[in-house]
Amino acid sequence: MPQLHQVAEPYVPDGRILSELRALAQSTRWWVACCRDFSNTPKLTSALNTALEGLVKFACELEALRKRQTAYPPIISHSTTGQRSYSNEVMDYSTFFLEAMDRSEWVKGSIGPAGRQELEETLWNEAEEKFRLVQDMATSREHHLDLVRLAAALGAAAESTELLAFDISLSMQPTSGPIEGVSKPSFPDELQNKEFFFQGDHSWEDVSQSSLYHQTRPDEDILAANCEKMMRDLPTSFRMVDLGTGGLDKIVTLLREVVKQGKSCYYLAIDVSLKTLNKQVNALKKLFRGHPKIQIRGYQADIGSAHRFLATLPGPIRFLSLGSVLLNDMNPASRLKPYSQLLRRRPGSSLHISQDASTAVDRAELMEAYGQPEFMDFIRQRLCQLHGFNLEDWELDHSLDDGPPFHHVFILKGKGIRAGEEHRFFPSCKPDIETIKSISSSQGLSIYEIYKNEGSRMIHCKMNSQHNEPEPFIFQNHTIMINILKTLSKSGHEAFSVAMESIIPRPILQFYSH
Repeated sequence: MPQLHQVAEPYVPDGRILSELRALAQSTRWWVACCRDFSNTPKLTSALNTALEGLVKFACELEALRKRQTAYPPIISHSTTGQRSYSNEVMDYSTFFLEAMDRSEWVKGSIGPAGRQELEETLWNEAEEKFRLVQDMATSREHHLDLVRLAAALGAAAESTELLAFDISLSMQPTSGPIEGVSKPSFPDELQNKEFFFQGDHSWEDVSQSSLYHQTRPDEDILAANCEKMMRDLPTSFRMVDLGTGGLDKIVTLLREVVKQGKSCYYLAIDVSLKTLNKQVNALKKLFRGHPKIQIRGYQADIGSAHRFLATLPGPIRFLSLGSVLLNDMNPASRLKPYSQLLRRRPGSSLHISQDASTAVDRAELMEAYGQPEFMDFIRQRLCQLHGFNLEDWELDHSLDDGPPFHHVFILKGKGIRAGEEHRFFPSCKPDIETIKSISSSQGLSIYEIYKNEGSRMIHCKMNSQHNEPEPFIFQNHTIMINILKTLSKSGHEAFSVAMESIIPRPILQFYSH
């Protein structure tokens, strides 16, 4: 991950330090120790304030250490399992906890005892100076965690506290773990389809980049030709939420335009597949490492439920759904509805989708595109990889439904399949532009820009809400956390303590108050 650094408004947090704090909290069990004997909100909040002060002090030590990383590159890595390893890059470690390590092993290399002592003194002096900023973090309101003071301690402006809270929430949660109000999805069909196409030796990305596949190249061409106009209406600082990854080149095109326009972007990738999510996030972090105004994050979720977590993300937001994702459903209005509600409550926010808007006249071309040997060979080989079947045991075909184009691939026969049995997968809905307009309007959205290249069926639409409501005061009305605490307090001492192990990071993440 990239390095932490002091920033000016707009707030562009790094996230690395927050991940380290989570690892520290898990490995030392601070949360359980602080909260084992507390069963009501006031005492719990007081304990969290105390623990948070300690974490901020630890954060200051880390920050001071990073300033000297070029002088002392080999650093001990202390993992949550208690194992230690060495790394030649400071940023590779997961947790550095001064008291948890043997000081003789703390710094390796040419530095001697005198050098270690000097470094320790410098670290503590800087940490104590910054720690004074947060010593009175617990205000007179006993249920209140002072975000403004914490933001100041971490180098962010007070106006950015909501994004700071969201970033802490995102960074301290396990990538695939539950977020407030969103359980880990079961991903019944969507995950199977996603994993089917993006795992194994044969990459779907290679097939989709082929000129035979009619969606990817036109999608990228439209972005390349129009990205300046597409990003022009965004403010100088905004959030971009990518609903479904897998199109790295498309996001790179948009983020490079953000850099070119001198804007700040907090990019959050949402995907059902952890493998493809990590691949995209890591690639983007590497590409934009030298651009502090571009922040890259990822969260595993299906786009059908991610909106509940995204309700805590402050606006303005540009939601992205590229590559015919959001509307690729038998009931596209239901997929669009929650994001319409998010836009309604965030003035200045918008939704950008790209969609294969084929019509009935394109049937022959669609059938030819999906029937290409490369496409069928990819599917056949993936089936054999997944199930251990022989290639010659499988025969595939595909069909195009009547009405608005809806393409399927069928397994017609194969080993272990009964006569007459059909297995259908890879549905591909293709609403035309008039259908998209009708669906959008039914959900209170207006299409205000359309982009299309000549000869291509791919279209890009930007939508905003027809009805704006005041943005909710998200981080000062924390009913969810209060309800969780009440439920836990009623569950008995033992159950409460056990639950605290997993739940206590969340108050720090969300900074709840009455």
